[in-house]
Amino acid sequence: MINTLYNYFKRIKFNKTETFQLLVMILVVGFILGINDGRPTNELDLIWFKNFIAAMLSSSIVFFSFVVFVKMVSYWRGYYAEYVWNPLPLVFSVFLSFLTFGKMIFFLPGGFNFKVIQHRRLGKFRHGPMFIEKAVIALISIFFVLFIGMITKSFTDSLLSNNLFHLSLYFALYAVLPIPFKSLGLDILTYSVPFFTFSLILVFITTTLLYFLEPGWAITFGIIGTIIAFNKIKDKL
Repeated sequence: MINTLYNYFKRIKFNKTETFQLLVMILVVGFILGINDGRPTNELDLIWFKNFIAAMLSSSIVFFSFVVFVKMVSYWRGYYAEYVWNPLPLVFSVFLSFLTFGKMIFFLPGGFNFKVIQHRRLGKFRHGPMFIEKAVIALISIFFVLFIGMITKSFTDSLLSNNLFHLSLYFALYAVLPIPFKSLGLDILTYSVPFFTFSLILVFITTTLLYFLEPGWAITFGIIGTIIAFNKIKDKL
């Protein structure tokens, strides 16, 4: 298994365009996350600077891990995944951060273009990426980011763990939104409205519960709550 993961990791490549886009996303999200250190007043002192650095590190860890994870899973399924951002909303994200002094954080994580790797798709569907596979990759990638948040919640309280935890939850909530152009939520919705509805409820409930419960209980009650809620509305979809 370790050799398999190593072989997938070796085949992960970033072109110049997606490297630039990913770097900009990391810097912008790190900035809007770190501009407010959580204190009643914003003072540019050592505490603020340490929190800002922790926010930048958190943004780097979450975004880079997320993109690498998607690329690895995609390669396993026979696709090359190229990261694509949503550039225009970044301006709104920065403006909102300045307007609210960093108290409101909103950003769009972006999505992926998928290209078929012919030699890895032998005997499989040949006409481009299948909607169901893109949807499944999107959903498990969102929960991969939530997993980062779950891990950091178990650590002792620190600036880095706090920023990682909150950024992971923001990321999951915003990633599941079906934003036009490129988004994971749009990939899920394109496949199936019921599957998107189930995914949206699951991510929303689990993310909310993680604020109040330990990860194990949050996942358990998240799944139970999602099944109950989805069964109530599935006939209307």
